[in-house]
Amino acid sequence: MLNSSQRTWLVALTKIVGNSESAGAESDQAASGPASNAATALGSAQAETAPKMGRARLEKAPEAWHGTRAVLDTNINALKQAIKAEFAGQGSSALLAEIDKTVAKLDVVLDRLDHKLADSMAKAHAAQDAAARQSELANSKAILADYIRYVSSEPLIAHIDANPLGIETNLRLTLKASLVHMAQAIG
Repeated sequence: MLNSSQRTWLVALTKIVGNSESAGAESDQAASGPASNAATALGSAQAETAPKMGRARLEKAPEAWHGTRAVLDTNINALKQAIKAEFAGQGSSALLAEIDKTVAKLDVVLDRLDHKLADSMAKAHAAQDAAARQSELANSKAILADYIRYVSSEPLIAHIDANPLGIETNLRLTLKASLVHMAQAIG
């Protein structure tokens, strides 16, 4: 059974997800106590911590970005499972369908922080001449700047991190460390 803080958090999540989804669409157009049920249901899907990235090197940066995205995906999925576990057996099938629809929208974070940065950095590393490399690094910097703006301004990230279900997602901390690492690798 949800307590009042969990219920308040979930209501706010529904509002934020709706706002994030519409803000993301506008941006895309413009730019071209822990819950006992949740802990039981998680099993092996516990939240992960950010991997140690070591020295920032362009040739390793794409792999590091993919690793960051994998950690984010695991942690968001752990939260989704916890939310679903809280509602299992509570309410109508229509309510459960609405919960499924809402938690699926948490993927907007990964959708916005996609693989483009890793692809661009790999292309820059593979460039044979200095001019092509500099051009692709400029593209990487533009993508990185967009990601930094998104992470800094997206309320959904902070809301996910503040969940009252006992799932430590650490999205903002993981992203901050990874984005700094990407910036260092770009130079």
